[in-house]
Amino acid sequence: MDIPKILFYLFASITLISATGILFVRNIIHAAYLLVLAFLAIAGIYVIAHAEFVAVTQIIIYTGGILVLLIFGIMLTSRLAGEKVLTGSGNRLQGTVIGIIFFMLILRGIYQVQFPVAGSGPHKPSGPGFSNIQEIGIRLMTDYVLVFELAGFLILIALVGASFMAKKDFGKTGYDTH
Repeated sequence: MDIPKILFYLFASITLISATGILFVRNIIHAAYLLVLAFLAIAGIYVIAHAEFVAVTQIIIYTGGILVLLIFGIMLTSRLAGEKVLTGSGNRLQGTVIGIIFFMLILRGIYQVQFPVAGSGPHKPSGPGFSNIQEIGIRLMTDYVLVFELAGFLILIALVGASFMAKKDFGKTGYDTH
């Protein structure tokens, strides 16, 4: 067995174990930490698949941004309430049945798809000098430059609007120290 296969099975096992662990842990903070582990293992699978851009995006956006925000939200909410945040175990039967149905549908879809055989598709450049990040960057700055700039402009408008709304509400809450 070669190294990429071993690494794939290692990352896939970590992903499956941590994702299954999320289902059975009662403490939400522990579930969030297991989700971080699952996201990092998925990023490892992306690296093995030579999708470096998707791996870096997975780490930065999901693990670094969204999940850290979720963990801080959980910690601050539980601190304000003064109690531990635990999950319940209601609707186990319905959840199990729905999970099995979805799993069967996914398996059915996988078996119906005709995956291309290695080497049969259009040849993409690869090797030590090639990176898919370079190709994405070139495409963003040539073919999709207008869409890229519009997305940046919309994000800027959203940030300015959010800061304006936060400043406007700040004086109404009574926390203003001036």
